[in-house]
Amino acid sequence: PQLSLTCYPTPTRVGNNVNVKFESKSRNNVIVEVYNIKGQKVRTLVNQSFSAGQHQTVWNGRTDSGKPVSSGMYFFRMKSGNFTATRKIILMK
Repeated sequence: PQLSLTCYPTPTRVGNNVNVKFESKSRNNVIVEVYNIKGQKVRTLVNQSFSAGQHQTVWNGRTDSGKPVSSGMYFFRMKSGNFTATRKIILMK
């Protein structure tokens, strides 16, 4: 694949950071967003161009406005060009 996406640890405790690793085989604009179980976007983690290689970011369990999210299942979606990948993670109290 042109891109890969990994999110860990899962499950994790609310308030702990979630590590998000992604890899690109070529220079591309990459968007990584977090969605709740209802399909509502809660956070944009990445929206920029990256060179080929491995990259990492961290989600602190907060929305774009800085509010902490509740426990539950969340989905990380990465888009770049025609490629899309989705991974899920569970936050527990």
